[in-house]
Amino acid sequence: MSLLSVIVPCYNEEESVALFYRELTKNDPFFKEKEIELELLYIDDGSKDGTVREVKKLIEQDPTLKEIAEQKETLWINPKYLPFELTDAVCQLVVSDADIADAEARLERFAPFIRKCFPETECTNGIIESPLKPIPEMQKALIQATGSPISGNLFLKMDSHLAVAGSVKARGGIYEVLKHAEDLAIAAGKLSETDNYEKLCSDEMRAFFNQYTVQVGSTGNLGLSIGIMSAALGFRVIVHMSADAGFIMLQQTTADAITP
Repeated sequence: MSLLSVIVPCYNEEESVALFYRELTKNDPFFKEKEIELELLYIDDGSKDGTVREVKKLIEQDPTLKEIAEQKETLWINPKYLPFELTDAVCQLVVSDADIADAEARLERFAPFIRKCFPETECTNGIIESPLKPIPEMQKALIQATGSPISGNLFLKMDSHLAVAGSVKARGGIYEVLKHAEDLAIAAGKLSETDNYEKLCSDEMRAFFNQYTVQVGSTGNLGLSIGIMSAALGFRVIVHMSADAGFIMLQQTTADAITP
């Protein structure tokens, strides 16, 4: 049986609380047929009428509501629970370990190109990775605030300082551009996986990619990352975004190939 939790925010809903309950529970035959267990969670937001009184009436009628209102432990175990081995096998059909290894290998192949085009990645050898920074003062503050020891060292994963586009979203957008570029170049016989991908910085390869246009719709960071990497490879780029985000993008990149 599946569990359906319906959260109902309430503010001065004295006249409609019971009506909503009756209309919803009219579907009980459907819920039973589909093996769905229904629970209602009423959240009162300081009502000044009789909302709370009406909800209490419903609580007395509905055992599930009553248990939750009395803050009793209410446990539901999914009868369709499947062991991890089986669910993991299903996940492998969507994104397998082989897919992940393939993506990692592709980023390694592009590392020489990225290092050449984006000097800020020199310290990571062309791998786009955000830095880890020790934050001992934060660790002391947390220990003092919680009264619990924190062994080892505490680090901040600084995705705010991610190289190339400065956003954790950047890696996903950048990867899609790299994958597309590799597919095009290999299909045209201009690249093989055993090549040094620094060759993609050449005028010849940029001219090849300039035959193609990359278009992306984004509110900002994703469009910025796709635009920057596409332009670095030589693609013509069109980024569809809001006027405000487009202005910010123009401030952060001067690539002539990008049209926001």
